[in-house]
Amino acid sequence: MPRLAAALTGELGKGFDASNLRTMLLFFHAFPNRDALRRELSWTHYRLLFRVDSPEARSWCMREAAEQNWSTRVLERHIGTL
Repeated sequence: MPRLAAALTGELGKGFDASNLRTMLLFFHAFPNRDALRRELSWTHYRLLFRVDSPEARSWCMREAAEQNWSTRVLERHIGTL
């Protein structure tokens, strides 16, 4: 991962350190169907949604956060009560 991060940073610039690449990989595994993503949600919303293990619960949280216009704090509170 560190070698890939160095190569991507050299080619594309900042934002491709090993930590970010791991987060991108988590994102890909958690949301393989990119068409199902919600434009109303921020990257921070999605990073919180990584914590939800159940795909059904993650989908519910994602849908509710988008439809109810939840802030990331509200989403985090709901995730904590799952």
